[in-house]
Amino acid sequence: MALSSLEGNHPLSKDIAVERLKRYIVKSEKIILYNDLFENEAERACNKIIQYYNFPLNSQTFNECLKRHLNAIDTLLPMCITAVRWSKPVHEQAIFDMLTRFVEFPIKCGGSYQSETVKLHYLSGLLLMYVVGISCIKYDKYSFFE
Repeated sequence: MALSSLEGNHPLSKDIAVERLKRYIVKSEKIILYNDLFENEAERACNKIIQYYNFPLNSQTFNECLKRHLNAIDTLLPMCITAVRWSKPVHEQAIFDMLTRFVEFPIKCGGSYQSETVKLHYLSGLLLMYVVGISCIKYDKYSFFE
């Protein structure tokens, strides 16, 4: 199968990521690959959005930041929808761990930032939480809320 030969290719397209996710969900022995897929994609996305947050906030800087965040998570969004829809309880932790990555404070000790612009870091986490929450409701996966 063509996807088997692409197992290590990065960055993943949305379609390849979702297809891998589906393959990993159906086989319990693929749980490590499932977790790695979420971890690696979250890492890739976080690296795209980490930035210098010491700039004045205006419509231009906000729009630039929003575009960067949307671009960074465009593979994670369909992955989350698919994972919520088809996952079993054993798969939920990977989604929670991924969400946690996006809501951690981004500034390292001693770093400088402006209080209003550092809040922009949380855009991706907020969007991903909305997608997961709406998917849980749509697919009756209320165990995610427990």
